[in-house]
This record gives sequence, structure tokens and C-alpha cells, in this order.
Amino acid sequence: MKNQAHHRLYRSQRGFIKFGYLMLLALIATSTGIGYRQWQQSQAAPSLDQIQANLENALIFPDDYQTLPAFNLVDQDGQSISEQSFADRWSMLFFGFTQCPDICPITLAVLRDATTLIDQQSDTPTPFDIVFLSVDPQRDPPEVIKPYVQSFGSNTRGMTGELNAVLEFARNMNIVVSYDADPDDPTYYTVDHTASILLIDPQKRVRAKFNLPHEPDTIASDYLQITRAL
Repeated sequence: MKNQAHHRLYRSQRGFIKFGYLMLLALIATSTGIGYRQWQQSQAAPSLDQIQANLENALIFPDDYQTLPAFNLVDQDGQSISEQSFADRWSMLFFGFTQCPDICPITLAVLRDATTLIDQQSDTPTPFDIVFLSVDPQRDPPEVIKPYVQSFGSNTRGMTGELNAVLEFARNMNIVVSYDADPDDPTYYTVDHTASILLIDPQKRVRAKFNLPHEPDTIASDYLQITRAL
């Protein structure tokens, strides 16, 4: 009887030790799995500082920097358009006006050339739009904007709207717009505006700003660096 009791105690202790050993293995496996996943994420997701260090002329923003505000404007065909038009694809947003003598047409031509470089340098190019928003709706109705933007490539689309709606959207995007009348001709005026290009991600978040001077090769390089990293 005494030997049987010792035998049962031994089996009980042995079972407990085996259970504890299995629990330890499970804990190690779980910890290792979590650590490996964290290592994978750290390898796959470089920090913003690491991304920024490789950029030539763009400033990257964190994902919680700014999301496009709600707006109600019209596209180049006169159709109502909202912030949802920026969903599910990358976009480069530029504010200007069709009668701009230099900065606007030069910038759109640079973006057209950058598009060509992006297509050439990417094995699997991600579709993106170039969006031109006129801040001069009085002289830029849809029928004026449409042929203007189409002259800069098939992925360039135009937007406009009522003046107050345009100015509100521009202000929300930290774009400065001012109008200067000609004292010799009250019917003529010029428009000054921020010339930055904003990069909008498929979740409608502002992820970067392309600074002056705008050049096709630097825009293409920075765009590819950002979109590959994010």
C-alpha cells in the first residue's frame, strides 16, 4: 500500500512537471512569435525620420497629421464632387488658376513629366491622379478647366466650385490665396496662391508636401520613396 501511494505521488508529480514544461514551451513560443512579428513590423515599416532622410525635396507627415475635410465642389465636367473622390488612390493636389502666366502651367507640366518617370521607374506603378483645383472660379468654370487640364495628361483632372467653398477648402488645407486688382483695369486681377503640391493617400490623408523648386526627377523619386514605404 505504501509503495502504491508513493507510485501515485510520483505519477502526480511527474504529470505536474510535464504540464508545467508544456506551459513553459507554449509561453516561449508565444513570446517568440510576438517578438518575431514585432521584428517583422519594424523591418517592414521604417520610421518617418528614416523615410524623410531619403527624400530630396518633400516633407513627409504622420498619418494623423490631416485628413481631407468635407467639401462640395464640381469637377471638370460640372458634376458634384466631394472628398470621397480622393479615396482608394494616391493624388497630387495643386491649387492654381488657368490664367496663371507661369507657375501653374509649369507645375502641371512638371507633374506630367514626373508621371512619365514614375511609370518608367516602377515595375508595378500605383495609379494616381494629379488634381488641379482652380482658386479663380469666376474665370474658371468647368468648360474652361476641362481642356486646360486635359492638355497636361490623361491622369490630370480639374476641380472648381463656388468661391466661398473653394476658399474654405483652400484655407482648411493651409493654402493661402489672395486677389490683386489692377488699378488701371478694374476688370482684371491676378491671383497669388501657395504653390506647394500636396500628396493625398488612398485613405484621404495628407501624407506629404512637395516643396519648391518643382522638378520632375525629384518629385518622381520622392513619390516612389513615400508610396513604397507607406
